[in-house]
Formats: sequence, structure tokens, C-alpha cells
Amino acid sequence: MTIKKTMLESISRFKSSKGDLLRAQGMTMAVWAACLCPLLFLLNASLRPLALLCPLMLIFIALPMRQSTAEAMQLFLAGAPMATVAMLPLNGYWKKVARSLRMTGLMLLWLLPFAVMLGLLLYALTGMDFLTALGYLSSLGGGDFGQGIIRYVIVMMLMLLFPLFGVMFHSGTRHACALNDRKLVKGHRGQLIRLWLSGLMFVLPVAICVVALIAVIGVSAVQFTTEWFNNLMAVPSMSALMPPKWLLAVTAASAVLMLVTNPMRSLLPAIFLRGVKDEKEQEDAAA
Repeated sequence: MTIKKTMLESISRFKSSKGDLLRAQGMTMAVWAACLCPLLFLLNASLRPLALLCPLMLIFIALPMRQSTAEAMQLFLAGAPMATVAMLPLNGYWKKVARSLRMTGLMLLWLLPFAVMLGLLLYALTGMDFLTALGYLSSLGGGDFGQGIIRYVIVMMLMLLFPLFGVMFHSGTRHACALNDRKLVKGHRGQLIRLWLSGLMFVLPVAICVVALIAVIGVSAVQFTTEWFNNLMAVPSMSALMPPKWLLAVTAASAVLMLVTNPMRSLLPAIFLRGVKDEKEQEDAAA
């Protein structure tokens, strides 16, 4: 099963069943939004403990639903409609919860380098006053405060590549479980990673806009902090941190477009691993 063939089949499937796929995505987004809503309790000091509902809802609702969605995709690829009811984790619920927790644990391991770097920074800054901390960042840049911030941000961004790689590495696991054969991913991790990267084509506009936003905000933050460091008596305007309105508008438009194209990206690992399984069964039958 080649990457090109997988992408073409994904486009074809979307064209023939776009209504079902868009409804399924809408349901997924609604569930995740509902699970994240408890974070709003953080805005009220007396209600902040209720924010703990967020991780609980993610563990017991959203993550098991991801497993069921993978199963629904396989039913869809087998010829059944992409039914939203099939996305509900009704069958084997606790098994799906356990599997989701296992995957979450694996992703936390991929996040470990970033957490270590952040922890080292917090440890280094413990007990430092504000001016000493600024001097520390300045020395990191060879005497240039702005360069110090840039270098530190670059290091932290590099650390985030580890969890990103983890997402790509495990992108096919739930689909292999949906096919009742976790061994399908073995020997195909490289192809799944390339497939994940190729799938960015379906969300390319919003990906470019997000990168541009991060870059613009990052540069603005460096300039803001540098100006503040050079003149501690005058705090620069916070409006300097805001990205251009046109970039925000383009990002919003790209996000809307992504809602339409994202189902094609989501189908890629499901189609690929189903093809791998079919090829494996054909080889076994021929033998």
C-alpha cells in the first residue's frame, strides 16, 4: 500500500461520503469542546477545583471515543456508513479506557525532554530576583539579551519535536487495534510517519498560518522584552504583542477550510493499515 494510493483513496472516499464524514468530525469536535469546557472554571477562584473535571472527561469520554472512531472508520472502509453512533465507546469501554491511558502514558514519555528542560529552567531561576534572571538570559545570548531569549526558545522548540515525533510514530496504533492486529504497524512505522507528514497537505493553509503566528508573536515578544530590559522604567505597550489583524483573519479562514479537509487526513492511517492487512491476508492465502 503506497502513500500516493492511500491519499488518492482518502480523497475518493471523502468525495463519495463527505456528509457522513463531516458529521462525524462535527461530533468529535463537540465532544472535545465539551470535555475542555471545565477549564473555564479556572477563571473563578472558588470554582477552580471543578477544572479537574477536564482531565477526567478526557480520560473517560474523549480518549475512548478516539478508539471507537477508529473502529467506525474501519466499518466505513468496509462499506458501512460513517455512523456517529458507531463512534460512541459502548463496546469494550473499559478496555478502550485502558488502551487510551496506555497511549497517553507513551505520549508523556515523548514529552519528557521538554519537561526536563522546563524543569531545569525553573530550578535555575529559583531564588533569583528579576534582574538576575534577565542577566542570566543575557549571558545565554553572549551578552545580547534578545539573542539569549531566541536561543532559549529555539532549544525549547527543538524539545517539542520529540512529542511531535511521538504523535507521528504512534499515529497508526489505534487503527491497528481497530483491525484487531497491533502487529500491523510493525515494519511500517516509517511509512506511517511519512503518511502523517503527507497528510499535512490537507491542512497546509492553517499549518502555515499557525507557524506564521508563532513566529510573529515570538519576534514581538523578544522585541517587547528587550525594550523592557533596556528601559526598566517604561513598560512597552502590550498591544505590541498582538499579531496583525490580516494574519488573524487568514488564520481563521484557514481553520474553517481545515474543517472541510481534515476528514481526508484522518482517514489516511485507517486506509493504509487496512491495505496492509489485506495484502497480508492475500500473501497468507497464496502461501
